[in-house]
Amino acid sequence: MFSFLTAPGESTPFILTNKHVVKNAKEVKLSISTSSPGDHTTRTGVAEINLTEGWQDLWLPHPNPGIDLGGIAFGPLIDLMTRSGHQGYGVMFSESDILSQSELENLSSVEDILLIGYPNNFYDRLHNQPITRQGITASDPKLPFNGKDEFMIDCSVFPGSSGSPIVLKEKYFTQNHNNQLTMERRRTALLGVLWGGPQHTVHGEVIPQPIPTVTQTQSKHLMNLGYAISACKIIDLKAQIPKLPKYIQSKIHMNFIPAK
Repeated sequence: MFSFLTAPGESTPFILTNKHVVKNAKEVKLSISTSSPGDHTTRTGVAEINLTEGWQDLWLPHPNPGIDLGGIAFGPLIDLMTRSGHQGYGVMFSESDILSQSELENLSSVEDILLIGYPNNFYDRLHNQPITRQGITASDPKLPFNGKDEFMIDCSVFPGSSGSPIVLKEKYFTQNHNNQLTMERRRTALLGVLWGGPQHTVHGEVIPQPIPTVTQTQSKHLMNLGYAISACKIIDLKAQIPKLPKYIQSKIHMNFIPAK
């Protein structure tokens, strides 16, 4: 989940994912944790939302065809949940969670990261919670890997990890200023979005491939490395928001499952 600041005091939320995840999809199914309108701190259950005919009205792809990123507008779904007596539960990323250029320049080539997602469709179904894995950056996040707006991570990635946020871990360190040591903090931040990984074929080739959305029997094997779209490219979607249709034609169905 990512929220764009579109006007003073007004935000527009999206569910970010990869283009290849929804390519040729006839419907999209979402599971959103809920809270009650009077208490946003307590989870009440899960809203299972099905977007069927016309769901593409909510889809906003990145304008660069070479960047495997897009978002599903979440505002209409929030309205549906609110009318049904529910609110969302949890937090979402925002523009302030993306590192500034000066912060990015201060990163080392190897940094600790967290990968949050649904590997092999494995997650806590009872509480609707994803799986968090730990790794490191495998290429310098300041540099466009092979000239693309992406970097590499060293972390186990599996089918179902597509679109997973990559989070830079908080870090405390000492800094020398005029022969005086000071303790400084590097904040937690959104570093990128996973889209694929290099795969090793039976013929010995290594090729970049989108991460499959489901587990398949195949002759290519992931190498526990991943390709991540740099978080700054998320902002490119903001200028595309006015292009979304004012009237959504998508058919939306919601089923609420109370928390156990």
